[in-house]
Amino acid sequence: MAPPRRIVRTCFSLTALAGMLLLSSCMDGSHSNASSTQAQIKLPPLGARRAHEKIVFVDALAGDYGAIYSIRLDGRGLRRLAAEAYDPAPSPDRTQIAYTDGGEIFVMRSNGTGKRAVAYEGDISDQPAWSPDGRRLVFVSTSSPSSSGALFAAHLLTVRADGSEQRRLKGALSGVDFPPGPSWIDARHILVTAALGQLAVLNSQTGQVERRIALPRPGTQPAPEAADLSPDGKEIAYTECVNDDCSATALDLITFRGRLIRRIPGGRSGAWSPEGYLLYACCGEPATLGHKSRIFVAPAGGGAARPVTPDSIQADSPVWIG
Repeated sequence: MAPPRRIVRTCFSLTALAGMLLLSSCMDGSHSNASSTQAQIKLPPLGARRAHEKIVFVDALAGDYGAIYSIRLDGRGLRRLAAEAYDPAPSPDRTQIAYTDGGEIFVMRSNGTGKRAVAYEGDISDQPAWSPDGRRLVFVSTSSPSSSGALFAAHLLTVRADGSEQRRLKGALSGVDFPPGPSWIDARHILVTAALGQLAVLNSQTGQVERRIALPRPGTQPAPEAADLSPDGKEIAYTECVNDDCSATALDLITFRGRLIRRIPGGRSGAWSPEGYLLYACCGEPATLGHKSRIFVAPAGGGAARPVTPDSIQADSPVWIG
């Protein structure tokens, strides 16, 4: 029998994997209307400097729990950084990557060396995110089953980057029965999934909800992954489950007040570059048909999207590494 934390991770993996096995074709990064398939997308040119910049992402079908890779924006230089790993989160200075391995939070250098464990709590710890100053991480701890009888209970914790001063945020969302997917807004605020059809801004010291953001499609559920605030603070990218089991998704871009700006059917795992370029995963059919999800990059303000990863791997969870 697998240890308890592996059992809990399986529950998460089923949800995440279902979201990656999408049935729709990929959409243009600036429109919500259907466009041509991935192979027919017009590729915008990349400048020489930008073509050499890198992203990191997860191959969801590698091993039991995925593997973290880096790749250049021109699609070259594919390199594995960590096996049996997922949830990559680069530090603000891009020199380190926090990630999940075996239900624990690890940190490694951006080239994949120097791996060290920094946090573990409950049956599994995952979804790490760095504070803007690079000194702390917030992450999610889950235990199964919860005292309420739910499948699991999730808590938010913070820890210093050296593994010291781990503490639980005992606010209004402590012990919820869904993964809150934290990401930092600034040194004092964390963005999380709060409830069905709702994001929330938490105080990073107390965990208390300071603001709730109603999503533009009431009754839908954000997927169990982090929303991401654009560098100018004007847009939030989040993955929306468009059916009950999250086997179909859309990437929604909204204002901080919850107004829909753009919608990318089939997209998921949105993340921003420092210049405001949008990264996202899109739009594989079931792997048994030989179609894989790929990572795309779209220009700031909209426009055609360029695939970055090859179609030979199941790519998800992109983040900019520079």
